[in-house]
Amino acid sequence: GYGYLMFNSSHSWSASCEEEWITLGATEGKAGSNKITYTAAPNFETSVRKAVITITNSAAAEEGKFTISQAAFEPQLTVMAASHTFTFEAEETTIDIDANFDYDVQCEADWLSIEKIENGIKITSTELTELTERKAEIKIGKEKYDLEEVIEIVQKPFEPTYQFRPRSAYTKSADDVAPFTIFVQNTNFTYEIQPDVEWIATSLEGNKIKVTLSANTTQSPRSGNVLLKGKDRPGVVVKIPIKQLSNYYL
Repeated sequence: GYGYLMFNSSHSWSASCEEEWITLGATEGKAGSNKITYTAAPNFETSVRKAVITITNSAAAEEGKFTISQAAFEPQLTVMAASHTFTFEAEETTIDIDANFDYDVQCEADWLSIEKIENGIKITSTELTELTERKAEIKIGKEKYDLEEVIEIVQKPFEPTYQFRPRSAYTKSADDVAPFTIFVQNTNFTYEIQPDVEWIATSLEGNKIKVTLSANTTQSPRSGNVLLKGKDRPGVVVKIPIKQLSNYYL
């Protein structure tokens, strides 16, 4: 802030102030009508502060004291979003922040990077390769002002999509060993195939899975799966269930 003092002096004078946050426009002058300007640095404390400017008359050794009060700082902080959700891909977003002080940003998640920008922050996520969502908190505020806002961050995992046809072909009789074909459509990932039991044999040509079953020579039905295992998405495993009926003639 800016201000000034008006005073009369019968002799030359000097001016001083012990507070560093006050800067005087002049520290000495001649007799007569005088004006001293002063500048106050911003007060970022939450309490009122005061300073005294002393004017000393050189001949009469008289002093005049002027007290200056500066209002307490009122911190204000508004975060324009309380949460954000990322997809599994590496992405970035910005969140606007309105504050009248230099706030701190804290986050313990190593999969997020945060950059302070004009009027807010930029948040960047890394790619999520696991199949479970992850969460983090970004804390905005200043400990000295006892102010804190929290932004909740969620990153959703990759969700595989797929279709199989025909659905009616996956239950076979005990002695049906003729090869059959499963068509895989509308997938959003590349895959390789693998049966999870020995009595299922598979081969892959494009989006066609050729399946051959060994005869079931037992009196119990059995179940297995053809697995679609993600190549570009490790951890993605899709099961195509295969059922084979029991052999009633044994």
